[in-house]
Amino acid sequence: MVVTALCSVPQVAGAQPAQASVPPAGAEAEIDLTGGAPSPEPEPEETSWLDAEPTRRSGFTFGILGGALMGNAVGYPNDALKIEREAFRTNTGFSGGGFGHGFIGVTFADWIGFGVGAGYGAMVSSDEETRIFAIDFRLDVWPMYGLGGVGEDLGVNLTAGLGASNTMAREGDDDTLLIDGGLTSHVATGVFWEAIQLWRVNMGPFASFDAQFSLSVLQASAWIGWRTVLYAGPSEDEDVEDDD
Repeated sequence: MVVTALCSVPQVAGAQPAQASVPPAGAEAEIDLTGGAPSPEPEPEETSWLDAEPTRRSGFTFGILGGALMGNAVGYPNDALKIEREAFRTNTGFSGGGFGHGFIGVTFADWIGFGVGAGYGAMVSSDEETRIFAIDFRLDVWPMYGLGGVGEDLGVNLTAGLGASNTMAREGDDDTLLIDGGLTSHVATGVFWEAIQLWRVNMGPFASFDAQFSLSVLQASAWIGWRTVLYAGPSEDEDVEDDD
């Protein structure tokens, strides 16, 4: 009778584990080159000031401009029998006065905004008084915003719309218009500098040239004054707090 005994051999401390099987000579070893390779880091996206997040102005915009107006008006009564006839021609010569303008709109980015506005003013010469009204579309652009510094707040505006320019004698009870422009075309262009920022209110000086014209009037004037604008979007002070 044969007896088979099963015996367990204890593992001796410090004994070396059995070596892995070695591939036979001539066999090609397979090496995984992909598992441990680091993934490439994504390249940062290139951005410019044209599509950067607003830091100075954006959103709903409300502005007020006021200042001194200087210019002159030349024209005729709005009558086909009197237009271009020297006997009915009036030239106010140098006139001075004031003009106010308000507008609302949207500033799309730090460097461009669009709005609509209306203004009213008057100029006085030695013998005549000229009253002016205009309603316009306006475009405000900061073309040097990308340069930084003063360029961030130095802008230009273009304005175009309709208006009225009428001139009457200062003395006497006669309300007859010496110059009746009727419905005029109104265009203007100017520069401004938002030198002061208080919360979301930007303000500073401006200078502008504008003209009103129709078949019966040509009125040109220069305008200088102060511009105050409220922007609903971020101000420089808020950006500094966010960075802290």
